[in-house]
Amino acid sequence: MVSFYNSKEVATDEFSHKLVVDFSQPAKLIEADKAFYLKSPMIQSPMISQVAAFENEQDLKAAKDELRGIYLVWGELVTQFK
Repeated sequence: MVSFYNSKEVATDEFSHKLVVDFSQPAKLIEADKAFYLKSPMIQSPMISQVAAFENEQDLKAAKDELRGIYLVWGELVTQFK
């Protein structure tokens, strides 16, 4: 999704929503720019990004200790995949 977002095929201000799956609640979609992100080689994710999104910071902190990852915000994530 981030690759498409960065592709400029569609102007970023034309996106009504940018949704990602909450890693701690896989049936739940959350707004990408409000999510907390964790990057870790221990995360098995589609497209080999090794990134997981979380709706709240508490869930991210719990996973961070277990998965030994680094915390990212939306802007950092978008920049990393340019």
